[in-house]
Amino acid sequence: MSPGGEGRLRYNNSTLAFEVSVNGGAYTALAVGGAESLAATLAAGNTTGGTNISFTASSGIVIPDNTASAFFIQEGANNYLAITTTDGLESITLGTAPTISQNIFLNTNATIQIGGAQGAVVTTQIDDNVGTAYQVTNPVTGDNYILITTTTGLESMTFGSAPNNPNYSFAGAGQVTINGSLDVVGSATLESGALLKELGADPTTAANQGAIYTKDVAGATQLFYRADSSGTVYQLTPTSGAPALSAVLAVGNTTGGNDIQFTSGDDIVALADGTNFVIRFSAAATAGNGGNLNLSAQTGGATNNGGSVSIFGGTGGATSGDGGALFLNGGNPNGGGAGGRVEINGRSAIGGNNNGGAVIVSAGAATGTGTPGALTLTAGGAGTTGAGANALLTAGAGGSASGNGGQAVVTGGAGTLNANGGDGITSGGAGNGSGNGGTGSLFGGQGGATGAGGDAIVYGGTGGATSGNGGDVVIQGGQTTSGAKGSINIGTRRW
Repeated sequence: MSPGGEGRLRYNNSTLAFEVSVNGGAYTALAVGGAESLAATLAAGNTTGGTNISFTASSGIVIPDNTASAFFIQEGANNYLAITTTDGLESITLGTAPTISQNIFLNTNATIQIGGAQGAVVTTQIDDNVGTAYQVTNPVTGDNYILITTTTGLESMTFGSAPNNPNYSFAGAGQVTINGSLDVVGSATLESGALLKELGADPTTAANQGAIYTKDVAGATQLFYRADSSGTVYQLTPTSGAPALSAVLAVGNTTGGNDIQFTSGDDIVALADGTNFVIRFSAAATAGNGGNLNLSAQTGGATNNGGSVSIFGGTGGATSGDGGALFLNGGNPNGGGAGGRVEINGRSAIGGNNNGGAVIVSAGAATGTGTPGALTLTAGGAGTTGAGANALLTAGAGGSASGNGGQAVVTGGAGTLNANGGDGITSGGAGNGSGNGGTGSLFGGQGGATGAGGDAIVYGGTGGATSGNGGDVVIQGGQTTSGAKGSINIGTRRW
C-alpha cells in the first residue's frame, strides 16, 4: 500500500478468488496463480492519477480475434486508435473524422515500411472529389512537393511549386512511358537523341502549334512536319538520295525568304537523269510587274576584275552527240501584250579614259570536215499584214565633245591554206508572190547640222602580199526569170 493508505484482502468463496480493496473501495479479484491481471494492477491505488506501463522484458498485448473493437484508445467519445479483428475486415484506424485532425509526427530520422512478405499488395486510398486530397508539404515554407487533386473533372497530380523549383530525376536506364500528351513549358535537353515511333496518320495540330513525327513511306520510316491548324504536311527526309532543296527551304519558311549561301565554291547540282532543271517564280505576281530574276557574278577586289557569268548548253555525248543549244528568250505575252525583249548590253565605263564593255557574239568553230556554226541575226516576222521588223547593226556614237562614230563592219572570214576568203554580203529580203524583193542599201552617215554626209565606199579586196591581184568591185542588177533584168543607177541620192 502507499503511505497513509488503507487496504484490505479477502477470499471470495463464490468466485474462489482473492479480492483486494484500496482505501475503502470496491473489491477487485486477483488472478489465480501467476501474475496479477493488467486491470487489477492498474486499478490498485490508481483512482485519480496516471501510471506508466513499463515492460522489463519481451512482452506483448494480445487482443481477441474476430472482434469489431478488439482494442482502442479513446478520449471521451473520440478514438485515437482503433483495431478491428473482424475476419476479412481487419483494420487499424488512427483518429476519427471529422472531429480530430490526424497528424503523425516522426521527430527523428525514421523509416516507414509498408508491406510484409515479398509480393504483398499495398493500396493507399484517398478521398474522392477533394481539392487537396493528398499532399507532401514542407512544414516550414509550406511549399508543396506533391499535390493530388481529386475534384471531379479537375483531377490532377502536381509535382513541385514555383518558389522552390525542385529538380526531378528518374534514376537508372528504365523506360518512361507517357500514354497521354506531354506539355513542356521550358526547354528540353535530349542527351541521347529522340526516338519517334511511326504514326498511322498525320496528327491534328491546333493554332500556333506544329508537329514533328514519323510515318511509313514505302516500307521506310520518314520524318515529317505538320504546320499549325492541321495545315500543310512536309516530308523532311527524302525517299532516296539527298534531300530535295524545296523540302529543306519549305520547313519553317512559309512567309519569308532565306538566302542560299555557299562558303566553299559549291555547286547547285541537279541529280535527276534527263529531266529539266528550272529556276523560276512559283506563281504570277498578284499586282504590278513580275519580279526580276538576276544572275550576278562577284564584284572584283579594289583593282581586280569582276567575275564572269557563263551560261553553257550541255556537253554532247562521249561519242557523237551534239552539244546542247543555249536559248535566250523574252517572256511570252499574255492576252494582248507584246513579247518580252532580249537585250545583251556591254556595260558603260566609269571614270576617265576607260573602255566600255564589248559585246561579242561568236559562232562555234568546226573540226575536221565539219561545218562551222552559223551566226544568224533575224528580226521578228510581221503579223498578218504588217512589215517585218528592221535588223539594225549600228556602230557606237562618237564622244560628246568631238569623237568620231565607230565603224560598222561586215567582213567575210579569212581563208586558210590557199582557200578563198568568205564573202561579205548585204542583201535585201526576198519578196513573196507578187511582192518586190527588199532593197539592199549601203548609205554613208548623215552629216551634222553643217557637216557633209559620210561617203559610201565599196572596195575590192587588197591583193596578196607578194603577187595577188586586187579584188573586183561588181555592181549588178538583179537576175530575172521572165521579166526585165534589174537596172543599175549611179547618181546623186533622190530622197
